[in-house]
Amino acid sequence: MTQRGVTKRARRVVEKRSHGWCELFCILPTPGNQIVHSDHQGMGGAASDAECNDPNVLLHGCQECHNKLHGPGTPWAIAKIDLGAGVLEIVDDERRAVPHERIFFHMRPWWLEALAKYPDLTTKLGQWNALGYQVAELLGFFAPEKGKPPLWNVCEEFEPNPNLRPWDEFRRFAPCVGMPGSKAVEMARIGQWGVEDGIGPILSGADLDALDALRSLAKKLDATEFVELAELAKANPRKFFDEIDKVRAGKRRRAWVVEELDGRLRTEKSKDKPTLLEGEALIRGTVAVGAGRVKEGEE
Repeated sequence: MTQRGVTKRARRVVEKRSHGWCELFCILPTPGNQIVHSDHQGMGGAASDAECNDPNVLLHGCQECHNKLHGPGTPWAIAKIDLGAGVLEIVDDERRAVPHERIFFHMRPWWLEALAKYPDLTTKLGQWNALGYQVAELLGFFAPEKGKPPLWNVCEEFEPNPNLRPWDEFRRFAPCVGMPGSKAVEMARIGQWGVEDGIGPILSGADLDALDALRSLAKKLDATEFVELAELAKANPRKFFDEIDKVRAGKRRRAWVVEELDGRLRTEKSKDKPTLLEGEALIRGTVAVGAGRVKEGEE
C-alpha cells in the first residue's frame, strides 16, 4: 500500500528500523506492508514535509494492526510516541494501556537477539551431542565387563566396596567424575553398544535420549531402517521420536484367540491384525499358522 506524503527516505528509515516486520500488535515477526501514521491522515495523506511524516512517529504495520488503530468503531490509539527514544504507548478501545509485551516494537530486540543466538545454539547443541557420545564411549570403557578388572579404581577419590555388585559399584564411581550414577550407567551402556557394534560414527552427534530409544529397538530394525533413524535423530529429533513411536507400534505383536479343529483354544500373536478374510476363517474355526496367517484346516 502506498500513502501520499510519505517520502521514500522516510519509508526507508522506517523499514530499516523495523527490519521489515510489523511493529504493532503481532505476537510473532510478521512482514509489514504499509507505513502507519500515529494520527490518521485521511484519504489524501499529509504533505511530505509535515511533522507527522517524521520517521520518529511513523510505524511499520500490517493491514490488521493498521485497522486496530485507524479502523471503524472505537479504535485503539497511540498515547505517546517517540520511537527514537524507544517510547511507544498505546491504549485499547477501553482506553486501557496495552502492555509492552503485546506491542512488537518493544519485543523486537528480543527477536533480533534470538535470531542472532539461534545458530550458535544449534551449533553448540551439535557439539554437545557429539561430546555426549564421546563421554558415553569413555564411560563404557570404565564400565564393568566380564573378564575385565574394575578400572574405575584409577580414581584416587574412589573407595571400593567388594561387597557390591559390579554395576552398583560403578554407580558409586560415577559421582567421582561428576555424574549421577543412573545417568552414567545409561550412557555407559550406549557407549558399550556403539563400540561393540562398531557404529560409533553413526551415533555420534545424536541426543543421548534418542540413542537410548534407538538402542532399545536396534534388534528389530534392518540396517537401512537403523541408519535412517540414526540420521533423523541428528537432523530432526522431534520427527525421530514420532518415527520411533510408529516403529514401536508397528513391531508390537498383537494377540488373538484361535480355535483349533478339535475345539481347543490357543493364542496366536502377530504384529499384524488379521485381515477380513482371515477373521472370517478364525470365526469358522480354522487354524492359525506362522505369524498370524491362517489357512483352512483339513476336514
